Amino acid sequence: MKTLFYLAAVCMLNGLLIAQNAGGISGRIVDNRTNSPIIGANVAILGNTLGSITDSLGRFHIENVAEGIYEIQVSYIGCRSFRKPDILVVRDKTTQIPEIQLIESSIETEGVTITAGAFQDNNDIPVSSFSFTKDEIRRSPGSAGDIFRALAALPGVATEGGEISAFSVRGGGPKDNLILVDNIPFTKVSHFDDGGIKGEESRGGRFGIFAPKLIEKADFNAGGFPARYGTKNSSIISMEIKEGNTRNITVYGHYDLFGWEANYDGPLPVCDKSGLIVSLRHVDFKTILKLVDKNGHGSPAYTDVLIKNTIEINPSHKISLLGIYSDDYYKRTIDNVFESKDINKNKLRDHSDSKYMIGINSRSLFGDAGFIQTTGYYYKNKTTGKEGYVNTAPDYGILPVKENCFVRSDINERNVSEQTYGFKTDMTMSLGRQTSLFAGFESRRNEYHFTMVLNGADTVYVFKKFEYRSDPSKYYVLLTPEEFNQDNTFNGNYYAGYSEISAELGKFTLNPGLRYEYYTYNNCHYFSPRLSMRYRLTADISFNAASGIYYQLPELSLLALNKSNNDLKNERAIHFIAGTSFYISNDIKMTAEGYYKQYDDLLVCTNRYNMKYSNEGTGRAGGFDLSIVKRFSDKYYGQACYSYSISKRDDNNGQGEYDYGFGKPHMFKVLGGYQFNERWSLTAKWIITSGLPTDDYVIYENVLEDPNIIRYSAEMIRKNGHRFGLNQSFDVRVDYRKQFRHFALNLYIDIWNLFGTKNVTEEKFLPQSGEFSAEVLGTVPSFGFSLEF
Repeated sequence: MKTLFYLAAVCMLNGLLIAQNAGGISGRIVDNRTNSPIIGANVAILGNTLGSITDSLGRFHIENVAEGIYEIQVSYIGCRSFRKPDILVVRDKTTQIPEIQLIESSIETEGVTITAGAFQDNNDIPVSSFSFTKDEIRRSPGSAGDIFRALAALPGVATEGGEISAFSVRGGGPKDNLILVDNIPFTKVSHFDDGGIKGEESRGGRFGIFAPKLIEKADFNAGGFPARYGTKNSSIISMEIKEGNTRNITVYGHYDLFGWEANYDGPLPVCDKSGLIVSLRHVDFKTILKLVDKNGHGSPAYTDVLIKNTIEINPSHKISLLGIYSDDYYKRTIDNVFESKDINKNKLRDHSDSKYMIGINSRSLFGDAGFIQTTGYYYKNKTTGKEGYVNTAPDYGILPVKENCFVRSDINERNVSEQTYGFKTDMTMSLGRQTSLFAGFESRRNEYHFTMVLNGADTVYVFKKFEYRSDPSKYYVLLTPEEFNQDNTFNGNYYAGYSEISAELGKFTLNPGLRYEYYTYNNCHYFSPRLSMRYRLTADISFNAASGIYYQLPELSLLALNKSNNDLKNERAIHFIAGTSFYISNDIKMTAEGYYKQYDDLLVCTNRYNMKYSNEGTGRAGGFDLSIVKRFSDKYYGQACYSYSISKRDDNNGQGEYDYGFGKPHMFKVLGGYQFNERWSLTAKWIITSGLPTDDYVIYENVLEDPNIIRYSAEMIRKNGHRFGLNQSFDVRVDYRKQFRHFALNLYIDIWNLFGTKNVTEEKFLPQSGEFSAEVLGTVPSFGFSLEF
């Protein structure tokens, strides 16, 4: 009797201790086609006996979960079961996980569910699809929590690495990717992406505007995407901003070598069933540039602010409000020039860019048949910049010093003002158990003003072989304000509509679709048919294919650069993709895909001094991607992939085909991570790729024909005539988390390019010396800490 009493007392005490150190897990389970709640789904925590059943609204709540990291399994008869790992439970708080969408299974029999898996493959987008969770983005080594750097590990994705975060996909360029933020098209998602530093207008930006942990989920598609997406012809990345917790408050801050960050995640006090996210971040690179001995680089800094409020009006209607403000500033002064290891790098820059966006999303269910999502948004951007130089050459035999050298700080100036008003609505409707209809409409108004001013004549020492020069006997170009200056305004409207059907016919799934687009600026109408399919040989093996026509709107900056550019047509790409996928287990997937793209009406710059373009270009790209991915389970995850790609362009100016500037024929990538326990984790990434192509030049000496002022010039004789050497980088990240009674401490160290490989991605010609200078970043260590309350 005493033994039973003691056992009961121990059980009661143990239960009391667990309750004191316990939290909870809550969420919602819905149908992926209709977004209607799934009633009676089973939600179980793997490894113990805790679980829950979803209620009439699809919600579940699991209480008394001991503090720790868990994996849940969701199952429902008639649907593919799903596992979600890496759920952190904190004492006295409820962890709200994002809405889980279950996919109906066409190969089940009554009362039977297939094995739970870590992947969710939608039949309506059967090819080239990948997804990232918030924790996968955070853990990606060398990314510092930046989603665009995390993409570098995917097959078919080429990046410059290091400080450049922009990416290109399967033979395309950085400007060819459609980026959606909560269903809102948002092009300027990176800092320093508009020429503020060394011409990133063509290369893309350096740092994403979204702080770590803000992106709840990112879905990426490398081509062959359906008719619901338009305006770009290469890839799509659709990002969902995290929704605020409606049950409890978490306040957390972050500090590292780059800067600081502060966040609020919790309910909105004045509104029931409302979650609020507030994020503030400021980054200043002075410390890190000093650490890597790059003081001469200049003084870049940026600030990001994001606010999102999600309100559940009723079980069938939810709205979210999103506000984003972002600015960046870069200045390179005469002090930076003389701090540089190479005094011939004599450029002066003063650049600022600010942008903000306000958006609203409304999602309404209509019974169990489907839902409508309506989106409205307003976007504004303002950019100012000027460029000059310091004369650091020894003219007349005298080496200048900082105090008395000749300075011209405002050779050219540029100002951009842009605003966009947009509206779109998307409907998803179930037409039966295996058939869905997708339809929608989109419109937007663009207003763009651009000024470019040259303050006096300027000499350009780099030119093309067949480029116009006012005096062909001179091996340089003399620019004048008359031919350079621009003051243009562009206003235009865009309208689009689409319709798709996704039908499962036995083992086949067919997805035909059609998109219509109209642009007022050139009064052109475009029809884009799309078709994708999947044949599921078994539950684990499928064959997939897609094809379609894609039209890409010219960048608004190009349309405004020169009034004659308003007549430009859209660039066209035709995609052909085929491949297979094989599930080795419920958390390991192998994929092999081949693709070919045909390009027409590509934009070609016919005069780079007054920025006039034509549609004379054509091109082609082709290759294949092989990958194996293991989702996080059993404390580890990883992936490996190899990509082969060839991308050619032809400007049809008599010079023939050339390698496209962002193409890399060979890319090999390996990524892996291990969670040792609830406190320690380690991730590493190794990437080795072909180098980017670069131009061939002939160098001319003393082009000013003055023995006292020696200047060199470079004539480009072949576009992308050779490649830089192999690029490789090994990145590693270590995380540590300690949960105290009322707060948590997180420490991390993230090292980019651990072995300091000198990866050359760009060279700059120096007229003072006649040499090309390559600036490489080397090893960049980052470490910091954050506190959560």
